[in-house]
Amino acid sequence: MSRLTRRAMLGGGLVLGAGLGCPLAAQITSGSMIELPQGPMILCRRIERPLSDGAIIVVVRRWGISFSRSGRSIMVEGRQMDADVTAPEKLAALARIEKDRNTDDMFPILLSSDGMIIGTGAAGDSGDLAKAVDTATALVNQSDNPPEAKDAVLHYLAALRAAGSSVVETLPPDLFFPRGGDQRDLREISLPNGQLGEIELIRSVQLAPGKTWLNRLERRVVTRVVQSSQESHEIWTLHPAESG
Repeated sequence: MSRLTRRAMLGGGLVLGAGLGCPLAAQITSGSMIELPQGPMILCRRIERPLSDGAIIVVVRRWGISFSRSGRSIMVEGRQMDADVTAPEKLAALARIEKDRNTDDMFPILLSSDGMIIGTGAAGDSGDLAKAVDTATALVNQSDNPPEAKDAVLHYLAALRAAGSSVVETLPPDLFFPRGGDQRDLREISLPNGQLGEIELIRSVQLAPGKTWLNRLERRVVTRVVQSSQESHEIWTLHPAESG
């Protein structure tokens, strides 16, 4: 989800208006009432960022959530259950910051009557990690290490920062009730040397059997430059808590 563009407040610090392109009142009242998941659910996000040396940074978070109606809108309450970060040893200290970051403030999440995200909790950023990465980046740039060694470490830092980016900013607007099915978008990019590269954006969706809510949503970004390519993944899943 793009950076929040409207800062209206509701109740306990709910940030409304997620840049979805239509007035808030219309979002809350439009659409028909949809069936909601019953009982406690587990929402999981797994994000993978590749590194040039073949290593991968992986961040996995799980939240216990529940759905309820609030007038004609839908409220998603939740708490973070756990988090795990896999990163190269040289980033161990920064990985611990990301692992310990709590995202409870992203809740409650407000949905329109047809399941689109229209508001989130007041926080959910990764400020501590961003500050640590900025400090580490400055130290690397000031070091006497060869340029190629600096570039490698800076690439590690950038990948970790991207993997730990604010969950609120990356929530797909239709996360809980996906629409539009599988999607693919290919874009050309211009490189400084005059060559062309491309970015392929691929989204695949699976709904819960016989339902309209999320089972699994995967977003892949493939970047191809000259003879090399890199692929990052983000996977969201939702399932009943009793299924583990």
